[in-house]
This record gives sequence, C-alpha cells and structure tokens, in this order.
Amino acid sequence: MNGCIVINSFFHFNLLSCLWILSALAILAFHVLISCEFSVAVKLKGLYHYGKLKMTSCGSVKTSPPEFPLPHFLCSIPKRWFTHFYAVGLCAHSFVFIFVVSGALGLFFETGLNDLIRWISWPCGESGMECSPYPFLFVYFMEWMQISKRLFECVKVSHFSPGTMSFVHYFYGVFFYSSFGIGLLSSVKMNLGDFPGTIPREELPYICAGVCVFFVAWYYQHQSMLTLASLRSGVKEKASTSHYIPRGHLFGFVSCPHYFCEMVIYASFCLVFQGRNSFLLAVTLFVWVTQIVSGLLTHRWYLQTFPSYPRERRAVIPYLL
Repeated sequence: MNGCIVINSFFHFNLLSCLWILSALAILAFHVLISCEFSVAVKLKGLYHYGKLKMTSCGSVKTSPPEFPLPHFLCSIPKRWFTHFYAVGLCAHSFVFIFVVSGALGLFFETGLNDLIRWISWPCGESGMECSPYPFLFVYFMEWMQISKRLFECVKVSHFSPGTMSFVHYFYGVFFYSSFGIGLLSSVKMNLGDFPGTIPREELPYICAGVCVFFVAWYYQHQSMLTLASLRSGVKEKASTSHYIPRGHLFGFVSCPHYFCEMVIYASFCLVFQGRNSFLLAVTLFVWVTQIVSGLLTHRWYLQTFPSYPRERRAVIPYLL
C-alpha cells in the first residue's frame, strides 16, 4: 500500500504515528542506558531530566553543570515555560477546528487543509480509520478541554520552582499539543455531511465509556494539581519554591497521580475509537512511556530527598508500578 506501514486491516501508521512510536522507544532506551550508567547517556542526561530532577538539593535553585557541549541556554529553559505548550497547542487546536468547519462548508480553507492532511498521511495516502464524525468530535473536544485545563493550571494554579528543562523537552511539548488536532484529523476517514445525525449504535457504548473515563481522570488530575499547588501556598515568598511531600487524594497511592491521570486520559481517547485508531495508539504509547519514566524518576527523587517519605506508595500506577 504505497509504502504505508500496515498491521492488519485496522492500523495504518502515518508520519506522525511513526514519530511518536520512535520517540517513545528512544526515550525508553535512553532511560535504560542512564539507569545502566552508560557513559554517553549519563553525560547527556541534562537533556533528559527537568525540573527538580536537575536540582542538586531540595529547594535549591542551583542546577547541575552541563556535561555536554551545548550552549547553556539550550539546557536551561525555565520550567514555567510549560505554559507555552498549552497556549500554542490551544491556538493550533482551534485553527484546525476552523479548517474542519471551513472544509465541511466548502470554503477557501478546503484545498489547503487537504494538502496538509495528504502530507501528514504519507506514506499511507488516503488510508485511515473509517468512522462517523462523532468519535472524532468527542475526542477533539476532550483534548481541547484537557489543553484548556492545563493552560489554566499553569497560569492560575501552579507555583513553579526555578527548575529548568532542555530544548528537547520544550520542542516536544510544543509540537505534541500543536500537532494533535491535525494528526487526529489525518487518521480518520469520515463524511462530515453525516453530521448532525444519530450516533451509530456500534459506536455509542465506546463513546459513552470513553467520555466517562475521561472526565473522572480529568477531574482527579485537576485535584492533584491543586494539591501540589497548595504545598507552596500560604508560606513565605522566600520559601514558596521549595518542595514538600504531597498528601491526600490519589497521593496516598502514588507519587505522581497527575501522570497516572494523563495516561488514563489518552487511553480514554483510544477507547472512544474502539482501540482502532493508529494515531491515538501511537500518541498514547508516547504518553505512557514519558509519564511512567518521569514518574519513576520523580518517585526515586522523593525517596532520596525525604527520609520520612511513605514507602508504601507506588510511582505512577496504584498497586502496580
């Protein structure tokens, strides 16, 4: 099929899908190499670690010196710039929706949208999951809600420490959220002329289940962010960037419930599409790998930093990991 990577008749992995799969595998391999103290990987860990994982001690604003020949500013982007991920992503997400509406109405954006989708769909061409517009619309708006919530949390809830990240984190964060909408659009074959109408009977149970799972995870992730923010509220400004042991809600089970909820949110998107959308499967794999790896590193940091840290807590997945 024109060079398209196909696994049975359901899965067609296009350019973006392959990018997220390869990125997930690369991150996992790099994590293993660092854990094994492979010399090159250890020297490059500054590109991999971020936030408190790059800080020399609890509450310190001093960061480890770079161990690789790169300009300092490329490895010291403020962590508070996480806000850019969601601001850019929200704009891109909204623009894609405008393109979709314009294309459905046959307006001037239609040709440009088709050309962009054709380029992203390489080498699969017109291949994609056939479905009604409803799974696409539900997932699209759920992702819009997730990006909007995270932007609100970054601006109004979180109290960022002086921690930093590398340009690798920054690039992937901005690209991930800004490319999601067009990536999802390129992964489906649907007739927008069928909208509005009734949701097909075979799609309705999966949509309902996916939406319910999404809102539960969406709510508890927000509660986790409120809990983390409360640790630094009501204290002196000088100490407001220190780290503390989070307690309550899902923190009683895992060190990083916000990571766990992120994993569940993207799994719910796959559920809406009955686990048959190759782009969402690739994105979910990337999210799961990054969140699990970050959660394991964060959990180890808590254990090393706080002698009284609860030993019964898992890192990311309750009772398992």
